[in-house]
This record gives sequence, structure tokens and C-alpha cells, in this order.
Amino acid sequence: MADESGAFQSVGKVVPSVYYDLIARVCAGVPFLALLLWAQRESFKDLVSSAWIGFILLLGAGYLAGLLLTSLSLLWSALIGLPARTIFRMPTADWRHGSRNDEIAAKDKEAGATLAKMQAEATLCQNLLSGFLVLLIANDTGTFSVSALSAHGPMYRWVIFLALLAAAVFRTVAYLGRQNSLYKIYLPKKVHP
Repeated sequence: MADESGAFQSVGKVVPSVYYDLIARVCAGVPFLALLLWAQRESFKDLVSSAWIGFILLLGAGYLAGLLLTSLSLLWSALIGLPARTIFRMPTADWRHGSRNDEIAAKDKEAGATLAKMQAEATLCQNLLSGFLVLLIANDTGTFSVSALSAHGPMYRWVIFLALLAAAVFRTVAYLGRQNSLYKIYLPKKVHP
């Protein structure tokens, strides 16, 4: 029997974290930066010598932007999560949903991986919504011109806002619903009535 310690075990612990950061943060941060800085894109061409270096810098900057957007997305977690928790009869004062994921993962690694993926998707949608609102406010207050928003009217903005809001609500409710059902399956004695 092969020894699972060492490098493979370390990679197994890092991959879910990298996956979460890539999905939840980088995939929200990169389009945010692209829209924010689109008008200045020509000034970035001479900044790096290689396309690969530029790509890596974009991923790093996207990660940082996504990390900042995540803090703004706590609002969506509360506005969407509290009613969803009430509907699913989950503890509303219990904001340790990450540890619930850990408890489920301890019982079934695949279920834990599924929850991590669903949590990353919910956070991505919340971050995209937060990023859109930041861009909208920056553009409409004249703080920073966002050409993709300036070129279109209010209907365009409403459609994007409603689509992002629907995605954030759907992914958050789906994640919490799955977490609740898996918690009841794997930890039935800990379920609160």
C-alpha cells in the first residue's frame, strides 16, 4: 500500500484552496480590472516585457481585486444567506458555515469537495455583483470612467444588475441548501430543529 504522506498529501490540501481562490477571487477580479482599466489598456503594453509575465501579473492583480471584492460581498452573504438559512431552518446566528463544510468533509471527502466548489461559485457570483456595483458607482459619480458602462443606457445596466443578482441568489441558496442537506445526512445528531 502506498504511503499517502509527503508531497501528494500536501498537494491534496493545497488544491482545494487554490481552486477556491481561482474561482471565487481571480474569476471576479480579472473582469473587474479589465472593465475598470480598459480605457488605459495601451499604457500597460510597455509595462512588461513578456505576455506570460503580463498574464501572471493580471492573475495576481485579479486575485487581489477579488479579495477586496469578497469583503464587500459580505453584504450579499447576509442579505441572501439570512433568509435562506431561515427557510432551510439552519441556525441564522451560526456564521461558521466553513466549519460545517469541514465537519461534512471529515465524514465524506467528495461531499466536502462539492461544498467547497459550490461555496466558491456562490462567492464568485457575489463578487461579480459587488464589482459591477463598484464600477457603476465609480462611473456614475464621475470618480472613474468605465467605458463599457458609459456607452450604454440604464436598461443595459439594469439587465446586468438583475442577471448578476439572480445568479448570486441562486448560487448562494443552492450552496446553503446542499450544505444543509449534507449536514443532515452526515451529522444528523447535530442538526438543530
